[in-house]
Amino acid sequence: MEKLISHKYLLWAVLGGMLYAAGFPLLGSRYYFFLGPTLGLVFLLNPLLVSEIHKHRVSSWCKAFLVFSMGLYFLGLYWIPYTLKEFGAIPVPLNYALGVLFSVFLLPQFYFLLLTVFVLNKKINLKEKPLQWSFFLSLTAALLELLIPQQFPIHLGHSWFFLAPFAGLAAYFGVGIFSVFSYFVVFFFLFSAKNKRTAGIIVGGFIFFLGLNIGLGRGQIKARQLAPQQTLAIKIIQANIGNNLKISAEAGHKDSLENVLALYQGLSTNPTPRGPDLIIWPETAYPDLISSAKIRSNDVPIPPVFRQVLEMSGASILFGGYDQNINHDRYDLFESEYNTAFMFAPDFTLPAVYHKHQLIPFGEGLPFGPLNRPLSVLLSNISFFAKGTEYPLFQLPKGTSFITAICYEILFPDFLRTYVAKVSSYPNFIINLTNDSWYGDTAEPEQHLFLAKWRALEFGIPIIRSTNTGISVVIDPGGHESSRLSVAEVGNLDLKIDYSNQLPTFFAKFGNIVLWILWGLVAFFLLLQKLRQH
Repeated sequence: MEKLISHKYLLWAVLGGMLYAAGFPLLGSRYYFFLGPTLGLVFLLNPLLVSEIHKHRVSSWCKAFLVFSMGLYFLGLYWIPYTLKEFGAIPVPLNYALGVLFSVFLLPQFYFLLLTVFVLNKKINLKEKPLQWSFFLSLTAALLELLIPQQFPIHLGHSWFFLAPFAGLAAYFGVGIFSVFSYFVVFFFLFSAKNKRTAGIIVGGFIFFLGLNIGLGRGQIKARQLAPQQTLAIKIIQANIGNNLKISAEAGHKDSLENVLALYQGLSTNPTPRGPDLIIWPETAYPDLISSAKIRSNDVPIPPVFRQVLEMSGASILFGGYDQNINHDRYDLFESEYNTAFMFAPDFTLPAVYHKHQLIPFGEGLPFGPLNRPLSVLLSNISFFAKGTEYPLFQLPKGTSFITAICYEILFPDFLRTYVAKVSSYPNFIINLTNDSWYGDTAEPEQHLFLAKWRALEFGIPIIRSTNTGISVVIDPGGHESSRLSVAEVGNLDLKIDYSNQLPTFFAKFGNIVLWILWGLVAFFLLLQKLRQH
């Protein structure tokens, strides 16, 4: 009988993982189930916290979380094996085996959360003070999400994007406050499900939380409308270069190199009613190595393709490419290049260069410290880029300023907070250069875009997203999309962006400091209560 009950609980857990996955775009679709992650967590935790059979067994908690992770992986992040094969050159079936292994680490913060709940559940009757313990655990869980590194952060609060453009709290507390509320609903329901007032408190809290977001969101929209508006004309290029052609061009094969550059040049000089102020190519679009140091010192000219585009368009051009690390031999396989965003101005100068800071493990480097250099000789499929250290502010001739984030850097708000704190003035927008070709026509491009949209809400400025294979789009400060170039489309987007000289949002200045203060106060209050009981 106990084994049958155990299997039933594991079934609930795997369904919980699938529900959690449903809180994000699925199977290449932009649609998602808002309540999925919250319900999924209830499905995971309810048997563990309520059942007399399981609540004191560590093995049961571990099994439940493992099958929960499998449900999340198979429905939501099933694209990992494809990426391992394309990006890491890991063959079938090893890529699928590694995909299943990696699924165990999709939500690493949950290990620490489950351990916290398990220890407290053994020592304290959490149901005696459900309101206080729910608040403490919800703050703890949200802060664990922010503290523990994830390569592809899918937090409980992200599904609240359905509120955009009225998710007003995002500009003050980031996505973290939405996670806090969702966790609170989960824990309070589990700790006091039999209490008649529970439903009323949860519904009342939901209405208050919703109303607060809508009220603040309306105020932010009105403030943006009243601010003096400026307009920038941009042209986003999406060439949809396949991985084989891309790799061949980067290897220096003449035909491939000429094909890639001809496609980008043709899309960039396609005439528009009004010439753009800025042309944007995606991450690593230019396949040949560039030395920004030598161009700036006039030792070498700018590549001919950019001179031709600049002459024909009169615009600045921002593009992704590879910059030589002047501190290393260019033929050294280890950290001799940077993954870079370059900008050429209409006068053929190179006013700004950004080197990527947040490198992707097992694709752009390895997390093994001093072992990385000897491993670079054996693992030629990994790029082993040098890591950037500077935070440039890009400025166009008309005075517009922006910062860049390459690929997954857009998913890390603390990194962008550091960036905007380093530059001389708050940027007018953020440009995200990305190459999602390694993921194919899966849910990843939609999920990547979905998570990136939160930065527009948190920082209160537009995000321009230029990708190789899609999805290229502009996101306004309220989270709305412009027209888009979808996955596998070839073309350009000629758009006019309205922007203003915004002040930094509260979140951009202070991040999650309020959540930390609240956690400290609640922890102190609970500790004080415990001491008084003794």
